[in-house]
Amino acid sequence: MSVNFYLVTGMSGAGKTTVEQAFEDLGYFVIDNLPPAFIPKFADVLQHANEEQNVVLMMDFKYNRVNDLLVAISELKERQWLNTQIIFLDASSDVLLGRYKESRRRHPLSRPNTSLTKTIQRERELITPIKQIADFTIDTSLLSGKQLRKKFLDLFEYETDVERFSVNFMSFGFKHGVPMDADFVVDVRFLPNPFYDPELRTRTGIEAPVSDYVFSKAETHDFFDRTYDYLAYLIPKYREEGRSQVTIAIGCTGGQHRSVAIAEKLCQTFESQFKTYSIHRDMNRNQHMVINHQVD
Repeated sequence: MSVNFYLVTGMSGAGKTTVEQAFEDLGYFVIDNLPPAFIPKFADVLQHANEEQNVVLMMDFKYNRVNDLLVAISELKERQWLNTQIIFLDASSDVLLGRYKESRRRHPLSRPNTSLTKTIQRERELITPIKQIADFTIDTSLLSGKQLRKKFLDLFEYETDVERFSVNFMSFGFKHGVPMDADFVVDVRFLPNPFYDPELRTRTGIEAPVSDYVFSKAETHDFFDRTYDYLAYLIPKYREEGRSQVTIAIGCTGGQHRSVAIAEKLCQTFESQFKTYSIHRDMNRNQHMVINHQVD
């Protein structure tokens, strides 16, 4: 058993919140501002875990704990079973000044009658000893939040077997409203409707007779092939932007037959490329079904 222990710190405004969210999306266990004296004790608890751990500790210096943190880091480095790495986020003072003016947030080290420029300089001097021992120093001056997020996802995804990106194929009924969390909506109400077949009316699109009925028509196959080609182009674009998931909503009138069959087929078709889920919001109004399709 080994523990990957990342301590993330740096200049206020350099992107710690973005990095924290990226690590969370990778499935890392993330902690905010643990008192330095507790850090080695917390690490010792992790030693007794039965599986490999990926832990991230986010630290700022609102309470001037630099010396205490240096002591804690020294103790962590002495633990041979602990893979400790320090990540320091930096940015130029001009960029930090611009970010604070744009966001209108208060700097954590601000004092009455002290300019923001002097506060930033004071913080830089305060945490220089941490920067000097960092394993990674990342300058975010020229990175947007989206670019910084993608950088960390690319750098640290290899540390975990958790696939960070997933695709949700959600069936729904238009008469119940369009899903608010949909990134893209597909309307399949023009396809042949099993509702008008008495033997299929009470069944759902996950059942073979209903699915076979929907896909027995040439127009369904033509529509499905065109939709697949478009989504095969579109979905990777969401992933390239650093998104952790994308939701494709497929709607028919009631959300019981056509949309369910199409959502299931799309989910099965893409499951070799991504982690996919089929979610049938309205298939049974009193039951919310989620099916996991895991990439091998």
